[in-house]
Amino acid sequence: MSDRLRLSPLTPEDADDLLTVLSDPSLYRFMGGVPPGLEELRRRFGLVTDRRSSDSEERWLNWVIRDRHTGNALGTLQATVGAGESRHLGWFSNPPPSIHLAPR
Repeated sequence: MSDRLRLSPLTPEDADDLLTVLSDPSLYRFMGGVPPGLEELRRRFGLVTDRRSSDSEERWLNWVIRDRHTGNALGTLQATVGAGESRHLGWFSNPPPSIHLAPR
């Protein structure tokens, strides 16, 4: 948490607020794929609400990132905790138009 941002557990209901944020095709430039529709987002978010992989080998920690003052959804934050020392952190957000992502 910060003065600007608030994290809350990701739920299928967050898909409505995140659809616009995650619909920009430029977000998928480096990892491939296409922007998902509303039903696909709800399905994906539903898969992570139990916070564990189907084999229970990984813990999935997923949050929606919101502007603390407006409540607007800005993106998602994901942490995967696996067996042993395995840890992964990722985020997905739609940068403001003033930020330009360019290939390295």
